[in-house]
Amino acid sequence: MRNLRTSLLLAAAALLPGAAGAFFGQDYAGTATAQFLKLGADPRGAAMGEAMGAAADDAAALYWNPAGLAALEEREVEFHHAFLYQSVFCDYIAYAHPIQPIVPPTRRELKPSGLGTVALSALYLNAGQIEEVDNTASPTGGAFTPRDVALAAGWGSTVFENVDLGFAVKYIDSRIQNTARTGAADFGARFRFLILDVWPYAIAFSGSNFGGKLRYNLESDPLPATLRVGQTLRPTKHWLLSFDLVDPSDNKIYPNAGTEFSVPFGEDITGFLRAGYSGRVSGSDLEGLASASFGFGLRVNGLGFDYTWAPYGLLGQANRLGVSYKF
Repeated sequence: MRNLRTSLLLAAAALLPGAAGAFFGQDYAGTATAQFLKLGADPRGAAMGEAMGAAADDAAALYWNPAGLAALEEREVEFHHAFLYQSVFCDYIAYAHPIQPIVPPTRRELKPSGLGTVALSALYLNAGQIEEVDNTASPTGGAFTPRDVALAAGWGSTVFENVDLGFAVKYIDSRIQNTARTGAADFGARFRFLILDVWPYAIAFSGSNFGGKLRYNLESDPLPATLRVGQTLRPTKHWLLSFDLVDPSDNKIYPNAGTEFSVPFGEDITGFLRAGYSGRVSGSDLEGLASASFGFGLRVNGLGFDYTWAPYGLLGQANRLGVSYKF
């Protein structure tokens, strides 16, 4: 009980806004480039308000928190497509592979994924075609299509019975009219235990996009480095609650919250209902409904389908589709 009380006190202290907000100053709003790195990866995460710091437990954990890769016991491939506002679209593909040692492990802390899980991913954003104009706003007849790509490789593993660690490196290529390239690193940790020996609880800490700068011409701008403290609680076997505090280097701290209900329809079929709130979106200047998200999913054996709808105020709405397969 003493260890449990200590863990809960540490979790509460870590989730205080002042604790997370102390890492970055607030004098650099709007200064970071490569904003596509904030758009999320999968429909599940988007539906749950991007509150995935402690909830990510599939191949998309490489994006949210690489420590979550430790939860995988099977190989998994995911592909997600997002129809974002106006003509912008985003694709995300990931593959995760648990490493099984030649000699089966006898130490409990090496389970469930043996030597951990390695993963690869690609995030692609296409902003649509933009017509060129001169300094009088008259069309020149030319056009260009901004696009961004981030390639990532990472590893996550259970290093002790209830402690997961992970890290990732990524290569970022961004093109407006000129092209800029740089590298970055992500890291994460997650701690899992039972509250009162009944309710599964997890608290996680992660950082993303720590690295170089993108230089398009003469000026260079930093990446949107982000620190995230997340937690999850399972009040019942089929109900998950998640909450994150996110501290970006180029804006103020904000909360994300999400929930997921699973509904078994048989031994091999499970449905999911999801909803979330994103403080990143609600803190913007968008008018109208622009912070809620809703989604559902279906798992049939190892095959999964997911969909999410999220409004973006005057910009329109986003629809995300995803398919995954565990084998």
